[in-house]
Amino acid sequence: MTRRAAALAVALLAGLAGGARAIGGDLSVQAQNDLQASHDIETERDIIENWLDLDLYGEDFQLGLRYSSFAPPDPIVSTDQKSSEGITHRFAELQLSQTHLRVGTFTKLFGRGLALRSFENRDLRLDTNLDGFLIGQEGGWWRGSLLSGRVATGQLETAVRERADRLSGADLEAGHGPLTLGGSFLTLERPNSPARPEVHALRASFAKGPFSLDWEGARHLPDEALGEDRRGAGHVVEGSYLIGPLGLYAGYKRYRDMAVLTQDQKLMNQPPVLIHDPRATLMNRHPHQLDPDDEKGLLADVSLSTSLGEFLVSYAETQHIDETFGQNSFQESFLEWDRTGLGPFESAHAIVDFQKVPYFDTRDLSAPEWVWDRLLTTTLDLRLAVPGGALIGIWEHQHKRAEHGGEYDDELFILEVELANGWSLGVLGEFLNWTREQQLLEQQLEARSRWSGVQIAGPVGERHNLRLFAGGRRAGYICVGGVCRYEPAFDGVELSLISRF
Repeated sequence: MTRRAAALAVALLAGLAGGARAIGGDLSVQAQNDLQASHDIETERDIIENWLDLDLYGEDFQLGLRYSSFAPPDPIVSTDQKSSEGITHRFAELQLSQTHLRVGTFTKLFGRGLALRSFENRDLRLDTNLDGFLIGQEGGWWRGSLLSGRVATGQLETAVRERADRLSGADLEAGHGPLTLGGSFLTLERPNSPARPEVHALRASFAKGPFSLDWEGARHLPDEALGEDRRGAGHVVEGSYLIGPLGLYAGYKRYRDMAVLTQDQKLMNQPPVLIHDPRATLMNRHPHQLDPDDEKGLLADVSLSTSLGEFLVSYAETQHIDETFGQNSFQESFLEWDRTGLGPFESAHAIVDFQKVPYFDTRDLSAPEWVWDRLLTTTLDLRLAVPGGALIGIWEHQHKRAEHGGEYDDELFILEVELANGWSLGVLGEFLNWTREQQLLEQQLEARSRWSGVQIAGPVGERHNLRLFAGGRRAGYICVGGVCRYEPAFDGVELSLISRF
């Protein structure tokens, strides 16, 4: 039934493609369909997932819904492998002068995210939307918003969305000249619990000429009626200064007991991580997951624009507040270079990155301990113009030196031909020289050190974008803004088709 629904959704969109976007003088319809399907030859697992978004636009209003189908869902997000389908998002939105009203499904960010960050990221398979109402008002030099909504239960994405915890809050911001001040209030109501924890946040921004300074601080207050006395606090400050071709940046964070969690442990806030998102595949394999309950750290950047290219030197450090060595310890130093036009090449990009990431060594079960893994990563990305398009080559090399497993190297190559009509054909390969012992220490149970694959992507007509991958892909992480998802190894065929009408 679910697969038939997914096929029906695609057929419906194909029928709309002929010009049903305009249905009246002041009304229009837009639709987007995201179909993802794969077959893993190792596990003999088929996955078909589909998200269909339909939106109706008027002069001052918008209506929308999403029909989701999982047949079955990706095991990353649904361990029970139950197929499901149904309406997962629906909303009505009204814009009147300076007032904005939305009823139904919505996401929202307060300030820098210390109090609230409700968002959706399909790459991370994360959706923390609220279902209720959102009111926004702008008054020239000020703006504010009120909201109240329930959060979907569970950590997994399915088409059956039950709602439980309720979040209610307000945000107000006012600015004059170079100074902007703001504040947020949030309360969480859990089902079958009298507890009403609250978050209060203040923020300030100053920007004048080449100088800018931003600060946000927050307090996480427990429910004193239940005898809770563990109060949380957090703040983040960032400053930048631009002197001609030279740019300076520095940021500091400190978060203690700031996680806003629903009853089933879904995180509803996400303060700044102050770590650059990994810029290469091999660097992404060793992620840092932000811990709003016990983390402090800093980030410092120096950028320079010269005739030889754009340079960025960066240092980041994160650790527990009490400076104990543990899971969220992290150090990174890197040099990044970008150049447009380099001899026959259209562009060149290179990175030299050194990371220290923690590893929990359990070889001695009587005294397990945290130790450092040291990773030196170098990458080179070149783009060469050729008749009818461009040739892109990417090389990544990572040398790992671990106290628990010795040393080994990881090599990743990508060669891609990009045509002027938007189509591209790429081949990739990854090779490791690790020992069997190192494979087991890395939790790579299969005796394997080589992966390869082919990918073709491009537009189909004016409204469709196709991507087809065939081959093997090593397990690894996908990280955005301090939120990470583990992607297991894959061997098979993977299809992605995005259609817009």
